[in-house]
Amino acid sequence: GLAQAYAGQNELAKAIQALQDELKRTPGSVGLRQVLAQVAMSSGKYDIAIEQFKQLAAAAPASIEIQRALAAAYKAQGNATAAIGILEAAVQRDPLHGAASLDLAHALLSAGRVDDAKLQYRRLLKIQPNNPNALNDLSYLMADSGENLDEALVLAQSGAQFATEPSLKTSLSDTLGWIYLKKHMYDRALQTFQSLVNANPGHMTFRYHLGTTLYQMGNKTKAKAELEAALAATTKSDDEPKIRELLARI
Repeated sequence: GLAQAYAGQNELAKAIQALQDELKRTPGSVGLRQVLAQVAMSSGKYDIAIEQFKQLAAAAPASIEIQRALAAAYKAQGNATAAIGILEAAVQRDPLHGAASLDLAHALLSAGRVDDAKLQYRRLLKIQPNNPNALNDLSYLMADSGENLDEALVLAQSGAQFATEPSLKTSLSDTLGWIYLKKHMYDRALQTFQSLVNANPGHMTFRYHLGTTLYQMGNKTKAKAELEAALAATTKSDDEPKIRELLARI
């Protein structure tokens, strides 16, 4: 309770210290370790979180959820290799665990192993063909590489049908727009991205996609304005180098 009070006041260092002190007195408390790991993750103390999740995993080796949490801590620390190894073992142990399979695909993608990530998404879709996250991610990767755009469109449309979370629905709209652009369906792409930017004016990726569409449609003046607005956006993404590269061509 004291640790949660500290955390509520954003005094995370005090929360961690209080939990560590209590764990010295009661090292067998699973609840304390779980809270310490969560607070450590929130405060960016990934080494502490990893150590706690390791001990929790040792106490409950069959728990896929703890393995997922440990992998997430490694991934946040920047150790994608460790995260992938943990998730591969978890998926091997339970091939039908959709969340772990999705985590593995994300970890592979973050490590730059795009082809492996695509394969993992396809494996997941074999057991969960209506998984909207996998449908969205795979179709976007396919569109980004210009690979089988007709299939990518079908996957994205299917994902939009099954998505329920507002943020995922928005992401799928962006994916559909990107596919329209790659298929040279410029009017539909423009309509999609303009709607997304109107609803999310501070989103870097949406403005980048709108700017790219305008550029390909030959409207370089508006494209430049959108790309500059993308660089000034509050919601950042990994698209910044692509934005600067496109701006340099205008």
